[in-house]
Amino acid sequence: MRRPQEFRGEEFYVLAYARLSSERNHFPGEVGPVPWNRINTYGQTYKLTALMHEWFVDLMMLVDRLYIERMDRERERKRRRKDRKAKREAKRKKNALGSPHGIGSRNRR
Repeated sequence: MRRPQEFRGEEFYVLAYARLSSERNHFPGEVGPVPWNRINTYGQTYKLTALMHEWFVDLMMLVDRLYIERMDRERERKRRRKDRKAKREAKRKKNALGSPHGIGSRNRR
């Protein structure tokens, strides 16, 4: 993505994304995207030229997609960690009870 000639400073884009993130749709257990119309309106508010506006919207949507992918990976990592912990706990409980024939049956012969 080539940036237009009238490129604004990085601060403009960082601040824009931070502000737009508050407009994000949230779903139970996951992060939704910043709505396109919010990004579009933000660009219009700052009276960007048509080329700058198009570049701005594309950039914000790209950054948002990357953010969502990262949050999805983090959520999956936490889920796997929780599953591993549950398996270890189940195994620990099973070992604490002894054999499937009852408590203390290991010592009986």
